[in-house]
Amino acid sequence: MINFRRNVVLKKAWRYGSAFPRAWRLMGVSGELYKADAPVLVNSVPKSGTYLLQKILGVVDGKRDWGNFLASQPSYSSRVRDGAQMASRASRMVPGELVCGHLHFSKESKEALERLNAVHFLIYRDPRDVAISEAHYLGEMNRWHYMHRTFKPLSESERIALSIRGNESAGGGYPDIGKRYAAFLGWIEDPEVYSVSYERLVSDERALEFRKVFEFLSQKTGQALEIDSLVQRALEAVQPKRSHTFRRGGSGGWRADLDEAAKRDFKAVAGDLLIRLGYEDSTDW
Repeated sequence: MINFRRNVVLKKAWRYGSAFPRAWRLMGVSGELYKADAPVLVNSVPKSGTYLLQKILGVVDGKRDWGNFLASQPSYSSRVRDGAQMASRASRMVPGELVCGHLHFSKESKEALERLNAVHFLIYRDPRDVAISEAHYLGEMNRWHYMHRTFKPLSESERIALSIRGNESAGGGYPDIGKRYAAFLGWIEDPEVYSVSYERLVSDERALEFRKVFEFLSQKTGQALEIDSLVQRALEAVQPKRSHTFRRGGSGGWRADLDEAAKRDFKAVAGDLLIRLGYEDSTDW
């Protein structure tokens, strides 16, 4: 049996097919409907646990995933869509819709989401684990990504080095991990966005973290949610291994995969980022 979540072609076909009923649903909607039935955005730094947060919020009754995905830089193209383009795409969210995305921060996108009364969640992860996960993903898993041909022939250590250092000339442009991550920092620092780390959502305290997610949703929408029930349903629903992009999950895997040269490279391009996000107190790690 084909695993739908692991088959990229079927997953994308489902998204395109869902565009038609979405368009029909969008016709004639009013601002009042967005107030009564707010859309929810599950935003993420790539390779940080999109599927995990999607499954948590997907247990909320009435929130429908139509397959819409807001990507500031589509995987098949090296072209980055600017704030105005992404604001236009965000503006077409449907009331009550659950949307996933890798949406870069911009003033235009922020204002577009606010006009729709959208509830915005963002998941991020230790950038070192992100770099390692992306190295494997681009080399082995996503054959349609614009960087796949560059990553595929490389050794594991070479892939990790490329994921960290980037290569502005490869595949039309591939910035270092610090620059790729920086595109999302505005959301992480926005008090109107619920930002949560992957590590917290897979920790022994995950039930408490799930509760905080649902409490934020309830506060933003003004709806009284049965939070105890939602937490239990989310705990039962979360199965990261069903994601088509899942490798091994967990946190701190970078300790086994980063050699001294890779650590030096990382500190050179994103050492301050780890401190800013609270993963380290200094560059002495």
